[in-house]
Amino acid sequence: MGAAPVLKTWDQIKGKPGDWPAILIGNGASMNVASTFNYQTLFEQACKMPNEHQLDDVDRALFAEIKTVDFELVLSHLRQTLLVARVLGWDKKHTDQVQGKYNRVRQALAAAVRTVHPQHGKIGEDRLKHIGLALMAYKWVFSTNYDLIAYWAAMKAGINNFYDFLGGQPCRFRSENVARAPGDKTKLLFPHGALHLYLATDGKYEGIVHKRVFDQDASILDQLLYLPEPPLIVAEGSPDDKRQVIYSHRYLTFAYEQLGRVRDQFVIFGSDLGSTDAHIVQALEPKGRRIAVSIRTSAKQAQKMARIRDVLSDADEVLFFSAETHPLGDPNLNVA
Repeated sequence: MGAAPVLKTWDQIKGKPGDWPAILIGNGASMNVASTFNYQTLFEQACKMPNEHQLDDVDRALFAEIKTVDFELVLSHLRQTLLVARVLGWDKKHTDQVQGKYNRVRQALAAAVRTVHPQHGKIGEDRLKHIGLALMAYKWVFSTNYDLIAYWAAMKAGINNFYDFLGGQPCRFRSENVARAPGDKTKLLFPHGALHLYLATDGKYEGIVHKRVFDQDASILDQLLYLPEPPLIVAEGSPDDKRQVIYSHRYLTFAYEQLGRVRDQFVIFGSDLGSTDAHIVQALEPKGRRIAVSIRTSAKQAQKMARIRDVLSDADEVLFFSAETHPLGDPNLNVA
């Protein structure tokens, strides 16, 4: 059994500029800006959403029975139930009922994220620029978050310093965007989708991932209230289900597989690499890498570090640093 992992500061391991070319940011990065992105708040919001987005009594009973407010865990249970239903040959009425619950919980999560999302003005230009400049320290940025913080931050720090592989009129993912990727810009990708991404539902570009852009008359959050296309987010419960959705869209497939193609040292910030992230670890291909992982200081940090080191056991080296000492973990970024 190896020695207990040591928690360092970011300054102790960051080295020279460029030593850590790639970063994966998870929900911890967003929660450092707005604590409303935690599952407890999202669940409470989903219980009081209007109309079809609200979790009904049966939905809430599911959460209570599983003893969780984690949407992904509930979605995973529902998917397992559908699998059992197919094997046992349940009648269509009952199978459709489970599928309907699955769709409803998934839609409630997307609607809740949109509702609790702080407005651009509340986060403020200084915070967004701080985050954007922190992201510019990397050649590659992968975000598994649905929110708009990384996108807004890139715009505030200078969108010309970033490249997200989406362009043209309308702004969409195209093969040419990959071939034309400039070497001197920070590449920004969302392998789980995000609120600003959507699928065209008809016309010449049907089924292709598009990007909502700033409109003088309506922010992206406002656009979500009246534009017909729902945001493209991968909110499935299990890693296999997530992977299935990812591989059904060319942009998500590219973003996901790029995790493994970037063979540099990797920083993981704000992600616990839990069981629902197994597909991310697989895509990352830890073998042969040095990986630095942020840890939020807590009474359980030693157990968390030991578990993550086991998850990344194929890596050449796993280093841990205090999240609060990294620019993305700056406590002054918090607004709610």
